[in-house]
Amino acid sequence: MGKERHRHALHLEIDGYPLSDRFRNDWKRIYETQDSISPFSTLEWIEAGIDTYVPETKTIYPIRFVDHSGTTRAICILRNIVFRESRSASLWPLHELRSIDFNSQRTIPILAEDASCLSDAVEALLSTQEIKFDICDLFKVDLQGNDPFEELSIPCNSYCAKRFSVYDLQPRFLFSGDWESYLMARTQGHRKKIRRYTRKLKEAYPDYRFTRLRTAGQIAEYGSEKCMEEIHALFSKSWQARELKEKRKESLTLYRDFYTRVFTTFYPLGQIDLALLHADGRLLAFDMSLNFEGHIYMLYGAYDPEYQERSPGTANLVEILRTGFEQQDVVLEFGGGFLEYKRIWANDEKRSYQVSIARKTLRGRLSALLWKVGGQNT
Repeated sequence: MGKERHRHALHLEIDGYPLSDRFRNDWKRIYETQDSISPFSTLEWIEAGIDTYVPETKTIYPIRFVDHSGTTRAICILRNIVFRESRSASLWPLHELRSIDFNSQRTIPILAEDASCLSDAVEALLSTQEIKFDICDLFKVDLQGNDPFEELSIPCNSYCAKRFSVYDLQPRFLFSGDWESYLMARTQGHRKKIRRYTRKLKEAYPDYRFTRLRTAGQIAEYGSEKCMEEIHALFSKSWQARELKEKRKESLTLYRDFYTRVFTTFYPLGQIDLALLHADGRLLAFDMSLNFEGHIYMLYGAYDPEYQERSPGTANLVEILRTGFEQQDVVLEFGGGFLEYKRIWANDEKRSYQVSIARKTLRGRLSALLWKVGGQNT
């Protein structure tokens, strides 16, 4: 463990990984002070990403920002990455301290009690000599109203440049009213099309069955191991699995391992939402989501490509929306990227952001210069 004290309002203390009980308790306390909860800022989610994708945990920095009374006022977990891809970087590597955002949608990378604590925490981070880095990069930042990340009040002597940019547009479906009211607000042609997705499957396959598992008891009754076996087997046939294989040999295995960890961690807490569509004696489509107080975050899904002409994936989505109205869900989050099916169904969108801050190191100054040339400084 390292400790650094200086003249600022907060000083940082670096813990080790795996996380200590003290760190966990402080994280939980500050997490519960946030205006809105996010599953992607829970330790369960973050640790699943680290344990799956980071073989060398010495690069992980759990950091507490502590006041002079010893109370933790802000907290984060960051990762130190060294870039050596280019010829110049191989001789003069760039050290980047970045947020943990594996498979996340929107994150709160530094949890703080308030805006003032957040600014003090970032200033303490930029002033530290305990961690060697040139740039601090926070990805997929979730803005909550007038978020303090947008206007961080950091003294200019703590950094040489910062930039604030849109990282991703994330489509959403906001629930309002009931299913029939939603349908009646569509055009007649659209209503018929929506109803046709499920009707044509029911007509073709009398054993059509849609199942929504939303509690730990329902999943246990269905069979938790059976759930994962079925959805992994179907996912392995999907276009998403093919793309993962093409990226890197082990990408598909890691991706499945990650969502197995997410499932086994969150389903006992009653926060896994499984939508399963069976027909013709098999699973044709599934979607695994996280349910946080009616905010449904779609994570992991696929349909059987052999049945593509009958649109089982869209039929599953129609059932998710229908039952979402019945369950009085608040919002369905489709995740990052505007794929065509998301564009058709979404009635809202939310942005995530990237916050980058360059320190006054030689590499940091060079990065700041490149940002300025590209018109990206704030």
